[in-house]
Amino acid sequence: MRKDGLRVECDSPFIVVNGAYTFLGKNGEPQSVPVDEVDAAKTDAANSGVVDRNGVPVAVNLPVVSGPPTGDFLVTFQPPFPRPSGPSWISLGLQPSQERFSVHVPSSYTGREPFGLLIYIDSAEHNDGVPAGWSAILNEKKLLFVAAQGSGDGRKAARRLGLAALAALEMKKNYYIDRDRIYAAGFAGGARVAAELAFYEAGLIEGAILNSGAGFYERVAPARSGQSGGHGMVRVPPKHLAAVRRRTRFALITGSGDSGRGNILDIYHRGYRARGFQARLFDVEGMGHETCGAPTLTQAVDYLDR
Repeated sequence: MRKDGLRVECDSPFIVVNGAYTFLGKNGEPQSVPVDEVDAAKTDAANSGVVDRNGVPVAVNLPVVSGPPTGDFLVTFQPPFPRPSGPSWISLGLQPSQERFSVHVPSSYTGREPFGLLIYIDSAEHNDGVPAGWSAILNEKKLLFVAAQGSGDGRKAARRLGLAALAALEMKKNYYIDRDRIYAAGFAGGARVAAELAFYEAGLIEGAILNSGAGFYERVAPARSGQSGGHGMVRVPPKHLAAVRRRTRFALITGSGDSGRGNILDIYHRGYRARGFQARLFDVEGMGHETCGAPTLTQAVDYLDR
């Protein structure tokens, strides 16, 4: 939307390049509108393609080094981008300048003291921000939150891992992050990816919260799940295992009504505990296959913070 009220329609997202909103026109040719001629709030909200729980479009925020103000935002990070520790971003199936992330910044964050970071991997394709009931705990525990869009269970693991790693590195670049409190978390299939991230990025991730899902670096023989073939199968180089066993904590969360409870119990007892990893099980009475409530999240974060 231009400031003069004229609408510009296109079939591709707007990208801010060299002081102008750049996009592909209806004829497929690149076009641009200078930034000072654009109503940024209305344009960015329409451009995001993401709505909040009330159906209102969420604007894309482009953070600077100090980060955006406190609150909840949808952001696109800006170059230059750090190099990943493994394959290139493109080979992982993502384009850093076009990926979008939900970010929560606690109201007490000023940039003068380091805060921890929770990298959340959703099971859904479109993340709606912080899970219900978690914001107050993140604020209390001084944890920033970031979750990628387009990282649901239907996506390839490489892309999901790449987005989580990019989120961690960019949040470190844009905010004052306590490097000893960078945690991965996920729900269902996202929990399995969070476990993989903790194994692959032992120098970056200090702990993981695995909510209604879990993974391990080797096959785990089933005992409680009744499934043949086991589960787990995180493929991690053996050289990483010593570092993970020494420094990384894992909080596994399930409940009496969780359909994946047997798998999680198997992985906890026959995987993490049997192999000497630092792990704790939170088995919540009455909890189903769902994101945990605030009390359980508090306990899990306290365990990782020890």
